Amino acid sequence: MSRSGEDGEPDAASGSPNVEPFAIDVFDYEGIRVTCTVQQWSIKIDLGHPELSGEQVAVAEVIADPELVLQDRDYPDRRHLTRSTPEALYLVAVVEYQYLEDALRGRLVTAFLRRRLRSDDHVIFVSIRR
Repeated sequence: MSRSGEDGEPDAASGSPNVEPFAIDVFDYEGIRVTCTVQQWSIKIDLGHPELSGEQVAVAEVIADPELVLQDRDYPDRRHLTRSTPEALYLVAVVEYQYLEDALRGRLVTAFLRRRLRSDDHVIFVSIRR
């Protein structure tokens, strides 16, 4: 999916708005739209966490239907949406939430695999379907 870029200014050559394609465009477990641009995915995931390269669908599924949601330790506007994997790891999607155009929106900051969760993590949500 694509949507107007952040500034929405017309492209000088074509006169149409700048369009930045999304690698992820999904509604989270609370119905809040969460996006990640292709550029952000390339920088944060493909380069920083190559084990998740090409795993946009898996990350989107974690955002839409997490097993656990944890509060970020350092940033109050970020949450860690997690789901266990068949390899006994946790897939973690870090989402930053903020109000844009009078609506709460989410932006994928990063995603990674983790061997375990910390016992002192602050749990915000636990799925009852698991």
